[in-house]
Amino acid sequence: MQPAPSAANKGFWADLLGFGDFYYELGIQVIEACISTRHANGGLITMEDLCKHVEAMRGRNAQEINEDDIIQAIRCLVPLGSGFQVTEIGTKKLVRSIPREFNTDQAQVLSLAQDASYVTVDVIADKAGWTGERITSVLEMMLRDGLCWIDTQGPETRYYFPTYFFAGLSLV
Repeated sequence: MQPAPSAANKGFWADLLGFGDFYYELGIQVIEACISTRHANGGLITMEDLCKHVEAMRGRNAQEINEDDIIQAIRCLVPLGSGFQVTEIGTKKLVRSIPREFNTDQAQVLSLAQDASYVTVDVIADKAGWTGERITSVLEMMLRDGLCWIDTQGPETRYYFPTYFFAGLSLV
């Protein structure tokens, strides 16, 4: 029986990236968890949910992990140009697995959406004091990037952020 390619190359990757087997394996699991949930969250997952997904992948008998381990594993992915980044928005740590930065407007909208998991144009205008054009611009960009979903069925259009909407639910 042949070893798995990833197992056979651990020494190579550990030497290249400068970290040991634990963070190598954890980094791969972080990548797998982020990719497997990207269809639902647009490439933005809460640290809490990412930890749950990775723990489920590792199984009961695996070494225990915490947020600091996940953060270190993500730091170890930087030499790969992976686009993975931990961002603190509002009161939550989010892991971005798409290769683009959030601008300050996007970060503010994400912060406003934290409690309800959605925002409306009126909420953004009221809380941020932005013009309609600025609000439309940032929301359209976030829709294009898959970071939010639009709901036009109610009396007021809502922009839902699956990162918060699905927080705590199992998407695996």
